[in-house]
This record gives sequence, structure tokens and C-alpha cells, in this order.
Amino acid sequence: MCNSCENKSLSRFGDDARPVTLTRIMGALREVGIDFHVEGSESDILVVEFSRFTVLIALDGAYGQLFSLKAVPKVNVHSSRAADLAFAVSESNNRLLWPASSFTEKEDGYLEVAITIRYELRAGLSDMQLEDMIDISMCSVQTALEILSEHVPELAGVPDGFTERFGESNTGTLVPVTLERVQRVLAAEGIENVEMEPEEQAIYAFINGYYFVFRMDGRRWMSVRAYFDSDTAKFNYGELLQVLNDFNAGEHESMAHAASSDDHIGIALEQHFLVDRGMSAGQIGCAIHGAIFGHLDAISELEPVVKHLAREDTEIERPYLDFDWEDEADPEQLETPDN
Repeated sequence: MCNSCENKSLSRFGDDARPVTLTRIMGALREVGIDFHVEGSESDILVVEFSRFTVLIALDGAYGQLFSLKAVPKVNVHSSRAADLAFAVSESNNRLLWPASSFTEKEDGYLEVAITIRYELRAGLSDMQLEDMIDISMCSVQTALEILSEHVPELAGVPDGFTERFGESNTGTLVPVTLERVQRVLAAEGIENVEMEPEEQAIYAFINGYYFVFRMDGRRWMSVRAYFDSDTAKFNYGELLQVLNDFNAGEHESMAHAASSDDHIGIALEQHFLVDRGMSAGQIGCAIHGAIFGHLDAISELEPVVKHLAREDTEIERPYLDFDWEDEADPEQLETPDN
């Protein structure tokens, strides 16, 4: 092969391999179109912000011979989900060549996920190799997060474009929480058959066949409540209270209690959010989404236990409280969309 032909065949490999520095990494990030900033004025860590996770890039090792990339999702996971998260991490590590996924427990009891890539640089990289490695690393992190989110959906955080679906930009700006904002978020979740009562500062809805109330409790709190029962189940009231006590002793975001009146007993689930300083689009979207699916998860756990307490003495009736639908027919029962 002549030299000119050999040079042409080798041109696709780019320039020669040479030592990798932070300056070269910054240049490669610019080449592949990724914005970044340096963490602190004298830091040797590059930070890349994505909508769902933050990426930290550094050179590790005694002589900077290791490329280190660590991606941290912006949503931490409640410790009650440790088993699900462990399975998700194992699944991601089993399916992907890289990166490596793991999690640690933080001081507040929540679990922080880390998605890491480490690459040997002792022999250097060409510019094209460095750009390819960064590009593939970012794509691999996103793939790993998608796999993790299949089993632990809250890791997905605020989906791209979700806040725009209810007419707001996810800029982080805090805005007063109103019933109108709550209604728009519900519509973005596919829940449009709702009843809004401004005088009661509440929105009523049936979601997956269960009764939900979204209420502004003064200017300080927003509450999301769900109610369920079993129409034909009969149980011992004391045993029911023990079941609810055991549930609340666990690590759940929903609080459960008995909702009773003169002629019926039901089970209520509640989550409350402090809103007196407003909420950003991402905050209100995550709060409502998380409360809905948190309550549905809690119901799926509690309802079979309640049915198991069947007795002959007390019958549960559906706890509609004081809410009356305009027509006598049962309201349309909406199925929440897959998320």
C-alpha cells in the first residue's frame, strides 16, 4: 500500500494519542455541544447540568491517569424503596457494559444514586477518542437512568417537557400555589374529569377508581388525600387500627388513618406540602405526581390486608364524605397514564 493510501485509511482515527488534561476535556465538551461550568474558582471538577441529573467530571489517580465521571440524579429515593433500588441497580449493571450504578444512604435517611464511569488514561487519548468517550459516556448515563427508572420511577424526576404540558417553564422560579395550578398539573397527568370547589379551596377527582381530594389548607399547606374501602368487607375496628399503626410505623410518604362517620368507616391516606413560599413548576409537578402514585402504592399494600380482616360485625361503606357529584351516576373512573 502506498503512503498516501495508508494515510487516507488512517485519517478516520484522527490525531495521535497524547496526555489528557482538564483543558482538553473542556475542549471536547465544547466540540460535542455540552455546556459545563467549573465547580468553584480553583476547582478541578467540571459540572454538567442535565434536567434529571448532574454530572461531575474530574481526573483521578495519583497522576491524573483516570478519567472519572459521576452522574447523580436530582431526585433521591426514600429508604423504604431500598429493595426496589437494589434490584434496579443490579439490573442496570447486568444489562450495560458501562457505567456502574450504585447507591448510598444519606444522613437524612434518603438514598442517593451514583452512576459512574472510570477510564484509564495512562497512554493518553487522541482528540477524536476523547470526544467519542465523552459523548458515549453521557449517552450511557442516560440509558442507565432509564433502566433504573423502570423499577424506581421517581428517579426520572421531572420529565423533559412535563412542566410545559401544564403551561409553565421549569425555571425554578417560585410561584404561589393555587387551585388553578393544581388543576393544570392534573390535566397534564391525564386527569381531567375533576370537580373544583373554590369556596372549599378543593379539587375532587376519581383516579383509578379511588376518591382523591386536593385541598389548599390555608395559605401554608397543600394536602393530597385519597380514600378507599372494600364495599363488602367486614372487620374488627381494633384490628384495622393496628394495621394502620403498623403501616405508619414503616417508611412511607403517605400517612394512613381511619376516616369514620356515623354510618361508615373508610381509610384515608394523606400527604401535605408546605406552600406558603410558593412552588416552582418542577416542585408542584413532582409533589402532585408523587402524592398520587404514592397513595395508589399505599392502597395496593393496605387494601388486601383490610380484606383479610373480614368479620361479621362492621361493614365498610364508600367514604364519599360530604362531596356530591352533580349527577347521580357514578363519575367516570380514570386510569392514570403510564409514566
